[in-house]
Amino acid sequence: MKSFPLSAFLLFVLFACEQTTNNQAKTTTANTHSIDSSNYTILQFDKANTWLSKNIKPTSLTKSEIEEIEIILKQCLEKYNPDQKLRFDTISKKHPEYNLKIEYFVIDLSKYKRQYVPFINSAGQKEVWVNCFCYEFPDWRNEILEVNDGGNCFFNLTINLTTKTFSKFMVNGEA
Repeated sequence: MKSFPLSAFLLFVLFACEQTTNNQAKTTTANTHSIDSSNYTILQFDKANTWLSKNIKPTSLTKSEIEEIEIILKQCLEKYNPDQKLRFDTISKKHPEYNLKIEYFVIDLSKYKRQYVPFINSAGQKEVWVNCFCYEFPDWRNEILEVNDGGNCFFNLTINLTTKTFSKFMVNGEA
């Protein structure tokens, strides 16, 4: 596959990384059994590792908070995917020889595993760093998965459960 201009992709990622939403999460009537626990794991924040932020404390998640995470995660992708579909259409029309596939652009959440790292931020609000990936790795339930590149098969964001918003949404780049 030929690549499209790297500078255009980097600009897109730069602007997408700090995107936030003030949309309040929609209430759901789904029961706690609607979320497949085989698709996520909850990892404890290690105080010795300050990669998330300084002055935060580990915490836990309830089943209703896990449901809320899923709602906000879906809202995030509802904002992300339409632009990616348009990007796919534009590049595909301009360069049909690339034989691009839509799944290289849009994110289908049903195909992703998730790692949740819950914490209380310095303002006393509950947040969760969410790490998503489309392959199952041997120790993904016990260790934070860190990868370079990989495209939209890997993305992460921070969800604030107190304010019902997301921030720091980042999709990995292509190699």
